[in-house]
Amino acid sequence: MATKPSVGSANSARILKNAFKAGIPNLATRSNLKRARDHDRPWAWASKIIPAGLRDSELYIALIFKGQNLHKLEERLEEIEARARNTSRPPTNNTRFLLHASGFYATVLPEADSIDPLADPAGYGAPIPVDEIVYADVEVNGQLTSQEVDVIRRLRRDYSNPEKIVRLEENGVVEATMALPHLVSIDRIERAVADLGGHFSKDVLETYHLNTVHNPRKHFVILRGISGTGKSRLAKCYAYAVLGLEGLDAVHDRFTVIPVEPHWTDPSFLIGHEDVLASDGYRRTAFLEAILLACSDPLQPVFVLLDEMNRAQVEHYFSNMLSVMEIEGNITLHANPTKIKKIPTTIPWPHNLYITGTVNDDESVIPFSPMVLDRANSQDLSSVDVRGYGNWLRRREPNLEAVLTSALLDELASLADILAPFQLHFGNRTIREIAMYAHGAEVIKASVDPIDRQIDQKVLPKLRGGPECINMLESLEAALASRPQSRLRVRQMRSDLELTDYFKYR
Repeated sequence: MATKPSVGSANSARILKNAFKAGIPNLATRSNLKRARDHDRPWAWASKIIPAGLRDSELYIALIFKGQNLHKLEERLEEIEARARNTSRPPTNNTRFLLHASGFYATVLPEADSIDPLADPAGYGAPIPVDEIVYADVEVNGQLTSQEVDVIRRLRRDYSNPEKIVRLEENGVVEATMALPHLVSIDRIERAVADLGGHFSKDVLETYHLNTVHNPRKHFVILRGISGTGKSRLAKCYAYAVLGLEGLDAVHDRFTVIPVEPHWTDPSFLIGHEDVLASDGYRRTAFLEAILLACSDPLQPVFVLLDEMNRAQVEHYFSNMLSVMEIEGNITLHANPTKIKKIPTTIPWPHNLYITGTVNDDESVIPFSPMVLDRANSQDLSSVDVRGYGNWLRRREPNLEAVLTSALLDELASLADILAPFQLHFGNRTIREIAMYAHGAEVIKASVDPIDRQIDQKVLPKLRGGPECINMLESLEAALASRPQSRLRVRQMRSDLELTDYFKYR
């Protein structure tokens, strides 16, 4: 807000079955509203929202009216005053503001638990447009309770314009609004990802976007495939595109990368645990901080990347999250509220938390169980467009243009095609590193064949298999006719296969 608004306060708002209602201050005078109107200033109506059973709630909302919308509000209040001028009950005592799914109303409300303005358009009048809604939680360090989260979600549902509902920070500054992913067009995401340096096809981006947003309350995607295909980069580019960031080097508290460790055996490695040595009695984790941030503001997205998710048994450390995510329940953190005051005992699963797990498909990781796969969208990124990525890389990094010739890209594409049926091909990272190696060889005027060295060092080491691979090795040996070191390595693999029915790089 560029201009500080005049403010009218109200008694505590009540939650009805299908609306919020609250009284308004001194309908007859409305002095601050009139001053705002006369001086072309915004006017805000503020009220404390009381969810059922929470009389000590500290959730406040303010509706801000400007220009024509403020005039419409004033006209509506004058109309109510004129109608009730000769009645025995002055309008100040029974006029209410009503926030309903169909709009915002000022009217003389009946005493009822359920109200429908659409059923009585003459009595309720036309809805009055609201320019902005600001909310603030001043109870527990900005941590919304589950009931307060429901209130904010309801405001989002009824007033779906992402520019309209924002959160007031502790210092009084309105936090910049970020749209939830489902409100961001795929065209905007594609442009932003390209600007951030992400090289992904339209199909990959659209699939990932749909996987992320199709369920309104559960957002869990698994990106799987061979190493180096850009799984982590896709998750980061997408998150930064939604958050409106201009470079991947920026650090943002709404995007967290959590490397999964092999020793994770229970949920405490994700959500923390009681710790008598910690300053507040609880061992906090990056994942817990992300959940708390998401709960503190359910209208703005929070992204978490669980990198190499199946380095540990997923069912051991993530099963609680999967269950809560599925049933829309609460996460239990601890049962000691008297000693641990800064961490709630339970927190609701936030609908604005977006989790992506990356998985490298090889024998070094633990396979997912059907329970995990059933609760996620598993997207395969194993397909590699060698020529497409190489041509993009030439434009992106001009210093590599000279070495990324069409002949080299054709050779690498041919190798990838031979290896792909056995999931032994290579990703974009390997293509870039081969190009960087070749460029470095030119700089130092090396006498060795850098491409031959890189194929031997970057492509062949992960090859292994049995008799089913004999044709693959024969094709590789033929394709590497001009790369003597690599060809010799493949010939040795063929020899091992003939002797032992098994081969690997050695």
